[in-house]
Amino acid sequence: MKTKMKHIEIALLPVLIFIFFSFTLKGKQNNEWKTPEYCKKLQNDVPCTKENLLLGKALYRKHCNSCHGEKGEADGIKATKLDSPPAKFVVESFCQQTDGEIFYKISQGRGDMGSYKKKLSKEDRWLIVNYVRSLEVK
Repeated sequence: MKTKMKHIEIALLPVLIFIFFSFTLKGKQNNEWKTPEYCKKLQNDVPCTKENLLLGKALYRKHCNSCHGEKGEADGIKATKLDSPPAKFVVESFCQQTDGEIFYKISQGRGDMGSYKKKLSKEDRWLIVNYVRSLEVK
């Protein structure tokens, strides 16, 4: 009986280790969000006009503002409740990304940020790219 119990304990050990690390690492993800090379080269075919910026701003307010904040400073009302902080759009490292990288991230989502591929049209996602590009870098 003791031998059988020892075999059960040994068999359960990897499961317990997996469970421990699952809870320990929950919400911790690599900050680097890699974009496939072909997406970096995607071109925004939605012109950055005054009218389109207003449309992009309205979409941003509806879908992005609660986490990323009114001015893209990652200070929205939901920001502190997330497992990982939302991106800041008003920093140089964000601005160095291509339009295609931003479009990819909006489309695919990651972690707390869900995918907008099915929630927003392709044009709407490009409108948001234009709008976040217009925010003032600090």
